[in-house]
Amino acid sequence: MASAFEVVGPFIVDKWTEHNVIGVEIFSIKTTRANVNLLSEARKLSALAGGIGFPNICSLGKVDGHMAILTDDVGDSLETLFDKCGRYFDMPILLEFACQLISRLEWMHKRHISHGSLQPSSLTIGAASWQTPQITISHFGHGDPVQFLPQMDLEAVGDILLYLATGSVPWDTLKACERSEIELPHTLGAYFSAIRSRDLNPADYVILRNIFDSARQSLEKKLFGGMGVFQQEIPTLKNLSSRSTGDLFERLGLRLSGVGETVSRVAKGSLTLGQARSISQRLDEILVIYMALLVRDEPSTTPPKYSMSAYHLPNRLWRDMRWYLCISSCFSPSFQFQISLRIYKFVGVLLEINPMYNKYWTRYLSELSHTMESLDMRSSFSWRQAWIYWKDCANYLKRR
Repeated sequence: MASAFEVVGPFIVDKWTEHNVIGVEIFSIKTTRANVNLLSEARKLSALAGGIGFPNICSLGKVDGHMAILTDDVGDSLETLFDKCGRYFDMPILLEFACQLISRLEWMHKRHISHGSLQPSSLTIGAASWQTPQITISHFGHGDPVQFLPQMDLEAVGDILLYLATGSVPWDTLKACERSEIELPHTLGAYFSAIRSRDLNPADYVILRNIFDSARQSLEKKLFGGMGVFQQEIPTLKNLSSRSTGDLFERLGLRLSGVGETVSRVAKGSLTLGQARSISQRLDEILVIYMALLVRDEPSTTPPKYSMSAYHLPNRLWRDMRWYLCISSCFSPSFQFQISLRIYKFVGVLLEINPMYNKYWTRYLSELSHTMESLDMRSSFSWRQAWIYWKDCANYLKRR
């Protein structure tokens, strides 16, 4: 497709694959060859910056005479994952997806943005193992770039959930059916009734989310809110979750020490490609360890030196993340952008799968949004809105 070592924005492309560009980071890439409205998608993603569960634009430029947009990488589509799981998701995961999707639509619609073409193939899971529990909405270039159609998005979410609940009916067949011909599960029936009963206002998204959240609360709590079906998709996290807390802290210390050694060998202000990859990969390993510590159902009995109050763990996480942010600030803005964005997305995952610590997560998201505002000039206004939003959330939770 392209010659070696092309430049797209601040990024050097050293290998092209069908969907991704591989350099220091892995990105998703789209060009105007893909028959999508690339500029419309770029505008929407820029306006959605700071939202949980949306790709972030890393660069927009030209490759071989075609417009190209680089976003942070995403994993398999929900359709692909559904096939891998034998076309069956258990009820806890369906309800988790439902709550996440309502939150995505709430963020979009408050910004007067609708997708207009939601389907299982436009929903993806995260690329990193710690992102697996989170749904990302992508492919904004296929819907109408002008019309605002929130009702269509809400109907589509209900159809997607119905499709995942039935399992055996192809998506196109389901879309062609009259909904009256299908026996709806009680929770979905309540959802469809709610979105048709009146014109929606911002408060109604809370009501819609509560329909699914109430059903979810009645189920047994499991790792990732019942996402055991994905254990085969996240072997690293599965292995770590069976280890003792003491062992996890040992591993954490080794990874952090390794990063410190790498940084100590770096010439002032200059990272080699290998060093940048090492620091980035170690961050993912550190995040997976923290994920295993934070989401385990019953922490293992640990020696006294590893004993830690549950409410101290978010503070330790933030201490280590601030150290990483400090390291990244010594190097190029694009490297600092990638590290800051990755940490932001990690905290966004924790916000959804571990809400008991939300008074911490919202505060961290507020600080990270403020950092991203100066790093992502294309979307600085959106990041500023996100900073204000998370700051308000943190202040509200602090007063409770």
